[in-house]
Amino acid sequence: MIFHRGDVAVARNTVHVGISAADLFATRPQRLRDRYSPYRMLPYLSKVRNACFDGRYRGDADVVIASGHSAAGDYGLAQRAIVFADWPLVDQVAMKPDRGHSARQIFPGLRIESGSGFFDTRLVRDTIPAGSRIIERDGAAVGFYNDRFCIFPAATAEQDRDPAWLHRLYLQMANHWGLAGAAPPEEAGNVFGSDTGEIVLDRQQGLFTVVADERHPEALCLDQSTTTAGDGRKRR
Repeated sequence: MIFHRGDVAVARNTVHVGISAADLFATRPQRLRDRYSPYRMLPYLSKVRNACFDGRYRGDADVVIASGHSAAGDYGLAQRAIVFADWPLVDQVAMKPDRGHSARQIFPGLRIESGSGFFDTRLVRDTIPAGSRIIERDGAAVGFYNDRFCIFPAATAEQDRDPAWLHRLYLQMANHWGLAGAAPPEEAGNVFGSDTGEIVLDRQQGLFTVVADERHPEALCLDQSTTTAGDGRKRR
């Protein structure tokens, strides 16, 4: 009833999960249950929608996050985008590996090189757009972000050391981009707060709280209408 009556406000941010044609048909053994899935945390924070597209994303979300099901998809028209690829293949038949494909669609001059260890995709530093902040792991440039994009092709390599890596990355970018309801990255994986500031799920304390303004006093009554029962009596 809290939600049906409108006691809490509508989410301030709209976040799309980008699903390219290759993402849709990628031969993944799992989907929503994958550890990298944005659906594991986004619905607690903001309004979430799927955004299916053929080659280029053309939505108007505040942020679009790649689904990670493949490395295909051009997010160059997005207001803001977080681009990564858990599955390095770019075609529907899973024959062409190229984890940096989406990144080069946005920044054609960007050069990718193979790396060792968990981060198998690294960026050539002098091809990263000027003014960007570089994401480094073990001395290598593995990603970067600026006022519109976070490019981190092999980001899912983080999940072995940080199960809440995507939540943390999203909070870091939300703070950098000044999005409504941006929370401290240190809360990732433990505290899930809506971007209205009204709803908080605290996993550490096992506590779900809703604190909202009393905007609609009339909503405190469940149903003000009356109906006539079969016996002729009016029933509220």
